[in-house]
Amino acid sequence: MTPRVSKVWTSCYSEAFLSSVEVQVLLRNGLPRFDIIGLPKNMIREGKDRIYSALSHLGIELPSKKILVNLNPADRPKEGSHFDLPILIGILKCLGHLSSGENDKDFYWGELQLDGNIRPLEDHLAHLLFAHQARASRLLLSQDKAELDSLQSFLSPRIQNIRNVADIFMCPSSPSLVVKASNSMDRVTRQWLDEDATNAKWSQLLGSSEQFLFWSLVSLGRHHVLVEGPPGVGKSSWCQALGELQRPLPPHLWWSRYQFQSRQKCRELKDLWNPPFEAPHHSSSRAAIIGGGHAQVLAGSMTRAHLGILFLDELPEYHRDLLEALREPLESKSITIARRGLSQQLPADMQLLAAMNPCGCGYYQSKKTCHCVPGEMYRYRQRVSEPLRDRFHWKVYWKYEAQKPLPEYKLCKLRDRLISAERQPPAPLGHLYLPTRLSARQQRLWLDKLSIYSRWKHCSEIGPTEVREFEDFSAQIEGLDKGHEAISIKRMEGER
Repeated sequence: MTPRVSKVWTSCYSEAFLSSVEVQVLLRNGLPRFDIIGLPKNMIREGKDRIYSALSHLGIELPSKKILVNLNPADRPKEGSHFDLPILIGILKCLGHLSSGENDKDFYWGELQLDGNIRPLEDHLAHLLFAHQARASRLLLSQDKAELDSLQSFLSPRIQNIRNVADIFMCPSSPSLVVKASNSMDRVTRQWLDEDATNAKWSQLLGSSEQFLFWSLVSLGRHHVLVEGPPGVGKSSWCQALGELQRPLPPHLWWSRYQFQSRQKCRELKDLWNPPFEAPHHSSSRAAIIGGGHAQVLAGSMTRAHLGILFLDELPEYHRDLLEALREPLESKSITIARRGLSQQLPADMQLLAAMNPCGCGYYQSKKTCHCVPGEMYRYRQRVSEPLRDRFHWKVYWKYEAQKPLPEYKLCKLRDRLISAERQPPAPLGHLYLPTRLSARQQRLWLDKLSIYSRWKHCSEIGPTEVREFEDFSAQIEGLDKGHEAISIKRMEGER
């Protein structure tokens, strides 16, 4: 007699990353025994008693045969009580109580309870998004029905909710139930535009129209910004409020945004389309921000800010080796962490915002008296190397302007303007002469800033007038006049 084998799928965390697990169940002649192999942790082995209880609730008795469950791949440790349901489904398929298709790739998650109910899965968003990326055909779990219905429009596999083991036989598995995710990015955008802005940080800011325009361009182009200025002028407030201008992420990027996030940060559906905002303290270690580990590679704040913002306040207070480690990821948008016998490439497509004081006491060129001697000021500024400064699109000296924003810079209208400018095709730049005073990298950044400025102004072509207007705006926002001479603060890169 040919042994009966069934296969179902689930997912679990392995080395801090989600991976798919094929649950293979074999029913064959032999002494009655129930074994689970494939490096299961104790919580999976304890599930055998919960599976026996679920079968008794269904009125099904196991035959006097050997049951062998293999968790494939067998070389990775598995943990999680949600393996109860996929193992139960595999047993029912082996016994012939459920149909089994050869090409079905159904994912199951659920911890069985002694009364036959199925416990809701924690961190279900991560597992559902992972199964969607793995091209699953059907997803079964116990969760709030309204939340699953809202998720269904973004995911291709059919999501089915089961509260009790008796519901297993009520879930149809017809191929016609497989749906195609609709293009719901417009719905996400509308929800983002309709969000209440009463208590938003952006609505509490004061500044000139040029300052609001500057941060609008920074948000549109995802530019790296280094903001200098004395304490209390609003450097941190502007950087933190910029997170409210980040456009929502399309559904195909949700898994890239979610997989490295803390499980506590993504509890609701709207957390998936909101880009991350990471602001680690300056006492954080290099591994906490860059990433690292010994037995396994763990993502740092840089990777958790992928597709979002990494804000470093009090930039010179961070460790020097940490700051220098930022240089390569800012160029390549990824970081490779190598350990003995282990190498992992992590994404790092982040927007870097940094704030710092002009000197140790913070009051150089301000209304208060600066108490720093030239040597102290020079050593303080040298904590941020010139190669790192060269990677910022904008290096501005910030001044406080107690002006209420114009109506066009209200959060709701500004978000709508950002969406419109993002859809504007960029103007051709090949005919422009690049400023010779800039380095090769700065010329590339200059072109990027000019392109974003033209999209904001809805310019189809860029001529001498647009370039001159952009140069005047850049000089004004960076603290320079039209002749590029210092007006509010001297460039202290060459000052000692």
